[in-house]
Amino acid sequence: MKFLLKVFFLALAFILIHLWAGAQGCSDAGFCTMGAMKPDQKFIKSMDVKLRSIELSHYIGRTKFDDYVMATTLDFNIGIGKKNTFQFKVPYMVILSTLGNMNGLGDFSLSFSRNLLLTEKYQINATIGTKIPSNRANQLTREGRTISMYQQPSLGTFDFIAGASFISRNWLIAVGYQQPLTDNGNQFNPILQADNPRLEPGNPKKAYPNGTNLRRRADVMLRVERNFRFSNLNFHIGLLNIHRFREDEVTATNGNRVAIPNSNGSALSFIVGTTYHFNTQSAIKLIFGDRWLQRERNPDGLSREQVYTVGYQLSF
Repeated sequence: MKFLLKVFFLALAFILIHLWAGAQGCSDAGFCTMGAMKPDQKFIKSMDVKLRSIELSHYIGRTKFDDYVMATTLDFNIGIGKKNTFQFKVPYMVILSTLGNMNGLGDFSLSFSRNLLLTEKYQINATIGTKIPSNRANQLTREGRTISMYQQPSLGTFDFIAGASFISRNWLIAVGYQQPLTDNGNQFNPILQADNPRLEPGNPKKAYPNGTNLRRRADVMLRVERNFRFSNLNFHIGLLNIHRFREDEVTATNGNRVAIPNSNGSALSFIVGTTYHFNTQSAIKLIFGDRWLQRERNPDGLSREQVYTVGYQLSF
């Protein structure tokens, strides 16, 4: 056990060092951590007791344009009867960018999960939910300029979400679907800001994409995860793939709707994490995600290459 504790705290030190150094971060539209689709779920043989929990997590990342993105999230899980769970998540976002610093509430997540099948060896759960925008992704800088999706605290759309998971003691396999129901209200177009000294069209690090009235297309998710569980400590390792079948659309300068080439395809990430349980009521979680495959263009701003997350969970 002492060896496992050493491994855990070495992992904690590793992540904190990278956080301090300003590591890059990856992101998705939020449904990968909702209900049946979230990582590191424990297989419970008996559903007679449903633990209620509150989790506080924080991550920091850097986009390909050198914007720093930080998110602090409160995650509430409430058991309803023997088979039902209600989840509510709310993040607070801080974005540091050469275009202007932004902060504010991110999108709210609501989901309902139900256990469909429970045996001695595995269980199957299903989730339906929604994402509710805190604004229309049309926040302005202090100078009154429009700002790209990379700096917006919200994606600006109402989304429908559904998913399911298979959970055993050692394995988690989850699938998910996220469908934006509305376009957002972003009005950023770099062509209309030729006088903005913070934009450099010829510099790849400053060439932010047009996000005007972005129509984000649907995503399909597949998570495969292997768990290694001990008395107070567990590790998990796996792959997360998010595939977008159609290209996103924006409004061009002439007012026409146009598709963004190469904004569809897969984004594949390697995920590794660990959880240490101080007792039956409290635990600390560490998760690292490394993007192995990325879509070429991301007008929605979700292009961060890695994620470092630290979380504390209180169960009661």
